[in-house]
Amino acid sequence: MANITVWVYEKKPLANKKLRVYIRLIHKNRIAYHATNIAVFPKDIAKSDNGYRIKDKRIALVLSQIINDMDQEILDMGIKTDHYSASMLINTVLRRYKRRQPDFVDFSKYYIKTNFAGRNGSAENYSLSVKRLCEFYGREKILANEITIYKLNQFEKWLRDRGLERGVTLYLTSIQKLFKEMRLAYNDYDNDDIVIKNNPFEAYRIPRSTPKRKKRSLTLEELMEIRNYQCKNYKDTFTRDMFMLSFYMVGMNSRDLYDCPAPVMGRIEYNRGKTKDRREDEAFISIKVEPEAQEIINKYKGKKKLLDLKDFVSFKQFNNILNKHLKNIAPGLFFYMARHTWASLARNKCDVSKDDVAMALNHIDQALKTTDTYIDPDWTIIDRANRKVLDYVASIE
Repeated sequence: MANITVWVYEKKPLANKKLRVYIRLIHKNRIAYHATNIAVFPKDIAKSDNGYRIKDKRIALVLSQIINDMDQEILDMGIKTDHYSASMLINTVLRRYKRRQPDFVDFSKYYIKTNFAGRNGSAENYSLSVKRLCEFYGREKILANEITIYKLNQFEKWLRDRGLERGVTLYLTSIQKLFKEMRLAYNDYDNDDIVIKNNPFEAYRIPRSTPKRKKRSLTLEELMEIRNYQCKNYKDTFTRDMFMLSFYMVGMNSRDLYDCPAPVMGRIEYNRGKTKDRREDEAFISIKVEPEAQEIINKYKGKKKLLDLKDFVSFKQFNNILNKHLKNIAPGLFFYMARHTWASLARNKCDVSKDDVAMALNHIDQALKTTDTYIDPDWTIIDRANRKVLDYVASIE
C-alpha cells in the first residue's frame, strides 16, 4: 500500500522564514508531493522515522486527519491503485478527498485526547457529549455537513424526551466548542479555502440552564450530625471519615485525597489535580496535618500515599462509593460540601479574610496574578486559618 507522510524542505524557506508543509506519497518506490496551504516555522518541526512531525497541536491534528482520509481513499480504491503512478495516485486521491466532509466524531476523539491530557473531568464531559450525539444519530460516523440546525433542535428534543434535560446545555456547549475547533482546523480563511461551509451554531441558540441553586454548605449543626453519625456498616463509616478528613484538610477534594502522597514533616504537600495543568505554579499547596485529621489518617494510613486505598481499582470507583454512601448518611449530601462548609465557616464565623480563604482553597486571583509572582507563599497563613475553623467547631460542641 502507498505510504503517506508529512514533509518539509528545510533548505527552502518562504519569504517569511516559514517552511511550506507538503504531503508526501510513496508508491511503487516513486515519490510524489502535494503542497498544502500550511506553513510553519523551523522550531515547530521535528524529524520522524519516515518524514516530519509538526509540534503545533492544531496543525498536527489537521494533517493527521488529511492523511487518515487519504489512506481511507486508497483503501477504497483497492487494486485499482496498481495501475497508477505516484503522481497520478496522489492527484486522484486528493480530488476524491476534497469531496469528502471530515468526520466530526473522529476529529472530536483526537481533539479530546490531545487537548485534555491530565484533565479527566473535562475529557469525560466532552466524550460523553459526543457519545450522546452518536446515540442520537444511531452511528459513530457523523460528517461535518450532517450537523445542521434542524438536527441540533431534534437532538435537544431527543435529550429532553429521555430525561436528560439537565445535560442539554453541557452536551450542546461541548459540541459547539468541538465544531468550532473543527472548522478552525479545516478551513483556511486566509486563502479562502473553506472545507466546512456550514455553521449551524450561528443560528441555533443553546438553551441556558437556570437550575435552582443547590445548597452547597452545611450549618455547623449539620456538620456535627455527620461527624457523630452512627454508621451501620464499614462503607458508611469510611465515607463519613473521608468527608470529615476533607473538611479537616481545608476541603481537599476526592481526587486529591485519592492521589495524595504521604505526609512529610507533619505536612501534606500536593498539586491540586483540577488545576495543576493550567497554572504556572502547578497548583502546589502545603497544609499542616492537624490532630483531628491525623486521627482519621491513622485509621487508613498508607505507605507511599496518604491513605491505603488498594481496595479501590480506580479513582472512579472510590468516588462512586463516596457519593453513594453519603446519601445513606444524609439525603442530598455531596462530597464537595465539605469544601464549601470549611470556606463558609472560615469567612463568616472565624473572620478569615477572603484572600486567605482563596489561598486555602488554592484559588488564584487573576487581578493579582502578577503580584503573586513576587511573593513567596507563606503556608502558615493556611495553617492559622484552618486552626481557627477547627477550634470554632470544637468550641460549639
